Amino acid sequence: MIIDGKYQGNGYGPKAILLVIEEMKKIDGCKEIYLSTEPDNELGKIIYEN
Repeated sequence: MIIDGKYQGNGYGPKAILLVIEEMKKIDGCKEIYLSTEPDNELGKIIYEN
């Protein structure tokens, strides 16, 4: 999932992540979620950790 640069900083990323998590909870047997980010994406890491 990528939020276009012109929409970043508006809070869409964290909201989208929560929506994805809620949908994945509905999948029978889904116990883990994996994600990745660029190593230098410090803001992304903070968002994911929260």
